[in-house]
Amino acid sequence: MKDSSLVPSPKKRLGEILLDLGFITEEQLLHALDVQAKEKRLLGQVLIKLGYCSPETIISALDMQEISLFENKDDG
Repeated sequence: MKDSSLVPSPKKRLGEILLDLGFITEEQLLHALDVQAKEKRLLGQVLIKLGYCSPETIISALDMQEISLFENKDDG
C-alpha cells in the first residue's frame, strides 16, 4: 500500500488552465497542440507565436500550474 503523501499531486496542464480561464478556445488549443507536435516546441511558445496568448498570460498560467501542485496536498 502506497503512502499518498509521497505521491505528487497531478499538475493541471497549461492548455487546460488557459481553456478554463477563457484565454483560449478549444479550437485554438487543438490547433496549437497540432503545431506543437509538428514543431517540437513548448505549448506556451506556440500559443504566443500563433497570437493566441501574450507572454504575460502564459507566465500567469504557469504560475497557477505550479500553485495547483500544492492545493490538493494532504497535510494529514
